[in-house]
Amino acid sequence: MVKMKIHFQKFESAIRENLASLPLILIFGPNQSEVKEKCKQATDLICGPTGTDELRVNTLTETSLLKDPQSFYDKIKTIGFFPGKQTIILENVTDKIRGYLERALDTWSKDDATIITTANTLRAASPLRKWVENHPRAICVAVYDDQRDSKKIEKIIRSASLNI
Repeated sequence: MVKMKIHFQKFESAIRENLASLPLILIFGPNQSEVKEKCKQATDLICGPTGTDELRVNTLTETSLLKDPQSFYDKIKTIGFFPGKQTIILENVTDKIRGYLERALDTWSKDDATIITTANTLRAASPLRKWVENHPRAICVAVYDDQRDSKKIEKIIRSASLNI
């Protein structure tokens, strides 16, 4: 069982440890460039670096899900042409999709696509956020402006050709 509201720095290890049984990841926060970076990191961990080229990564918006939920459910269960895990990225989600995610996770199996959802700021009382944080097989991570891990800081320093 996963059931994780994880710290920003434990994101990668949490995914690696739960890869086979991970149906849902919620990444949210006001720093959308960091949210997108974490989404890409999760996609690469789940699908590998060739996942996008092999068409194992599908991206949807909340609007497209709300217009055609059956297409979303079909994508979760679809087996791709190339071997390997698949992901569905749902961008800019809000509390409106909680019921759709609940239904998707009710029938999710380890061969199904992992759903990665991204959102802007979700308040602590958000029904979606609370549900994911307490779900027994999901990961929830908040991305804030003041979070930096040492690897990211070292990369910034190297790219600026600074010596410390």
